[in-house]
Amino acid sequence: MGISIDMAKELVRDIVFTADRYVEDDGSVTLSLQNFDIVVNDIDNQSAMDSLVKELKEYALEFYEDIEFWGSDKNRREQLKKILKVLLADDKELRESIKCQQIDKRSLRQLGRQDPAQQDHCDGQSHF
Repeated sequence: MGISIDMAKELVRDIVFTADRYVEDDGSVTLSLQNFDIVVNDIDNQSAMDSLVKELKEYALEFYEDIEFWGSDKNRREQLKKILKVLLADDKELRESIKCQQIDKRSLRQLGRQDPAQQDHCDGQSHF
């Protein structure tokens, strides 16, 4: 039994990603994708999001190409729906499924940063 691409897209339609966002002292933007080992830093929001989408797509392709290996790891297996979302979505759809979350001072201290710069408010939109 198989399903169509449209049916598969419908199954992952509500899948979202959360990225922690931090504006560095030099004004560059760091995005760290929760539940994935993906962190990018670029000159501004737009460039950082472009880099994040690119890295996420590369990650998903590597996962898919060796799905037997990655699927055998419990933590990676839990990413399967999100991997499917990445493989089925175009860049615009993928960008819209990434939600931004500002890192607060307490979280920054836990990461070893003592004096965070004033952060821009993340407007909660799907993209920057």
